[in-house]
Amino acid sequence: MFSLGRVARTKPHLLADTAEIAIAFGGYEGISASDLSSIIKQSTRPDDELLDIDEPDVDDDDLPDHLDGAETTSREQAYVEECVRQIEFRVSAFGLCYPFVLDRGRLALRKELTYLNHVYLLLLACSRIRSFTSKGIKQRLADAFELICAECLRRLVPETGEVYMFGPNSNDRREVFHTNLSAAMPLLVEKLGIELTRDWEKNFGSSGDGKIDLVSVVRVDKLAPGVVVMVGQCAAMEEEKNWERKRQEAIFATRRGSFICLVDPQGILFIPVCYRQANGEWINKDYVSSVVTMDRLRIISVLSAHGKETINIQEIYKKVGLPMAA
Repeated sequence: MFSLGRVARTKPHLLADTAEIAIAFGGYEGISASDLSSIIKQSTRPDDELLDIDEPDVDDDDLPDHLDGAETTSREQAYVEECVRQIEFRVSAFGLCYPFVLDRGRLALRKELTYLNHVYLLLLACSRIRSFTSKGIKQRLADAFELICAECLRRLVPETGEVYMFGPNSNDRREVFHTNLSAAMPLLVEKLGIELTRDWEKNFGSSGDGKIDLVSVVRVDKLAPGVVVMVGQCAAMEEEKNWERKRQEAIFATRRGSFICLVDPQGILFIPVCYRQANGEWINKDYVSSVVTMDRLRIISVLSAHGKETINIQEIYKKVGLPMAA
C-alpha cells in the first residue's frame, strides 16, 4: 500500500522526491508545476514548516498570519519553482541514469527503464519509506538499502579489499561473524586490525550491530596494524535530523570507550536522498561533515562507473514487495 503523505514543500530536494515517487509508485502518469501546486495544497503540514520563530500562527493554519491568500500562493509558487530547478539539475547530473524525462514542464517516467534506472527508483523508495504502509515493508526497504550500499562500498575499494555487512540480518553476520554481538565483535575487530577496550561489553548488548552496518578493509601490510579501514552507516531516512545519529556513529573518534585504534577508520555515511542544491552543492555541510557522505548521486555514479549489473535488482524488488515500474 502507498500513501503520499506529508509533503516537505520548503525543501526542494524532498519536494522533487515527492513528484518522482508519486509518478513511480503513486499512480501519477506525469506531474507538471500546477499538479505539484495542487499536491502541496492538499498536503498536511508539520507544525514548524513554513514558519520562522518571529512569524506567529495564531489561527493554526501553518502559515504566518500576516500573509493574505495571494501572498500564500506566491510563497508556495516559489517552492514549486525551486523544485523545478532541482529536477532540472537531476536531469543533467544523473543523465541516462535518471528514470524520468522532463518534457515541456511535465515530469514523467521513461518509456524504457534500465538497470540503473531501477536502482534509482529503489533508492527513491528507500528515501521515503514512510510512504509505504504494507506490513514489514519499512524494514525490508532498509535491508535493501544496505545491500545497495554494500555493493557501492565494494566498488570503492580495490579488488584486494574486503567488504562485510555487519547488520544482524545480513548473511555475513551469520556466516563470517556470529549472530550474538558479544561473540561477533571480537571477530570483527580482528579483521579491522584494531582492539577492544577492557570494558567494551558495557557499551553493547548481545544483539544488534554495535552501531556498525558495513566495513571495508584493505590490507596494505600483514605485519603491522594501521591498515585502510572504512566503517559505514546506512541511513534509509529522509531528513538530516533523523540521520544525524548515524553520522555521529560513523565517526570512530567518538567511540574511544569501546575501540583502540592506531589509525581511526574512515567513517562513511550512506543516504538514499539526493542531498544537493540545484547547483550540486551540499544542502547543509554540517550534516555531511567528518564522514564521507554517499548520497543518491554518488551511489549511482559509483555503480554506473563500474559498468556491470552487479545487483540482482529484480530479486530485491521481489523481496521488498514493491512492483517494478514498467
